[in-house]
Amino acid sequence: MKKGEKKKQQKALKRRVERKRSRKQAQALGLLNPVLRYVRQARDYPIEGCWAQQGWDADGLAVVVIARRQPNGNIVFGNYLVDYYCLGLKDTYFNADIPRGEFQGETLPTMFRAGEPVSLSPDLAHEIIYGGIEYAKQFGFYPHDDYKLSQYVLDPPDAHPRSGKVEFGKDGQPFFVAGPHDDVDAIMRQLARTAGEGNYHFMTPIDGPPDAWDEEEDEDTSDSPRETFSAQAQDRLDELDLDVGDSVRVKPGVPDPDTGHDIGGWQGRITGMSEGDDESILVTIEWDSLTLNKLPASMIEQCEENGTNWAALNLESGDVERATSRDKPEDVINVRKQLASQYAWIHLGEPGKRIQQVLAGVDAERDDERAVLDAWDEYLSQHVTFPFDAQVTEFQDRGPLQSGDRVQVIHISALDDSRGVMVHVQARGGEYNFPLCDLESRDTRSPNYQVVDDYAVWFANR
Repeated sequence: MKKGEKKKQQKALKRRVERKRSRKQAQALGLLNPVLRYVRQARDYPIEGCWAQQGWDADGLAVVVIARRQPNGNIVFGNYLVDYYCLGLKDTYFNADIPRGEFQGETLPTMFRAGEPVSLSPDLAHEIIYGGIEYAKQFGFYPHDDYKLSQYVLDPPDAHPRSGKVEFGKDGQPFFVAGPHDDVDAIMRQLARTAGEGNYHFMTPIDGPPDAWDEEEDEDTSDSPRETFSAQAQDRLDELDLDVGDSVRVKPGVPDPDTGHDIGGWQGRITGMSEGDDESILVTIEWDSLTLNKLPASMIEQCEENGTNWAALNLESGDVERATSRDKPEDVINVRKQLASQYAWIHLGEPGKRIQQVLAGVDAERDDERAVLDAWDEYLSQHVTFPFDAQVTEFQDRGPLQSGDRVQVIHISALDDSRGVMVHVQARGGEYNFPLCDLESRDTRSPNYQVVDDYAVWFANR
């Protein structure tokens, strides 16, 4: 590369970074993790598939993977290692925004190195995971810490019918098979305390992890199972008349710890329980559909801008009381989808609010990407004055135009699935079709400038 070309490319890349900073201000400020955003909203996406290792029902240990399709076509998934004989959810992890082809061809095979996985119905996949968690909880074993987030890839506990054909425990009793990272003494003491001597089976030691859960994939080397509560917290838990799946109401005067809103009277279902730093019991509550429908718009916008979850909250058990269920899990899913679509772009600040107005009539769950481009086509046609002078602002790895070149934009020429809105431009040396997202109006005071920039912000974050 010639010296002049290299310097030009460096300047173009610098401008690109500056533009991306304004387009992704939430990410630049460290307020939003895109993976966590997709995971928190995963319950609103359709299930792409569910899998487990071959022979999962033979040895008490199942690796269950549930994948969902994001609105942009990419995949968000959760991986769950379930010891359905005794310990419940021993490990779990998640990832998001993986291209579908990459997930099928690379990601999924690496999770089942011992052989091709078998497909499961969503009903059976949820039965294994939730059934294992519920069985283990009888004996004081609670899900892996990362379940606080990976749970959002799952539907609610009562959303799927259960066949009753999965045997939890073995021969009517918990059966502990020690793994390489299990604290055997602590687990045996817990079983003796909760199940009672003679009321459980065990096998220890074990030479290595089962093939289904490759040791290279399991990097948790903690000395004790994080699923187990302390004795004091366990005593408090035993006194509570609350459990996962129960409907609860927030007591009067309790504020949202994140936003400060008064949330007294809000109602939802418990989806998780954990131990706080002071041995208190924390409950994760997913709001029911009636509460979701009454969430203040300002609160949802604040949560979206901060990357926090407006559909669920962690509270101390003393802040809630048992309540009667007012809806069904599918009602919650439907309202969440509606609100997620309504506030999908708020996290981008002022540009995001304008983008939300452009796409207000597009159902991201029902409509395809072409419908989104059609919405932009209509909006741009109504709000951009053609022709206008523009400048190429993004580095071009090929083609006659390069970053910094000046062009005149004549009109919208096409809609391209991969490059978005294409415009017909005139430049020194010829006429071309060029992606609008790589252009910027030269007149910063023109209404065209903001409209074109909002489109570029959307394209960069779609």
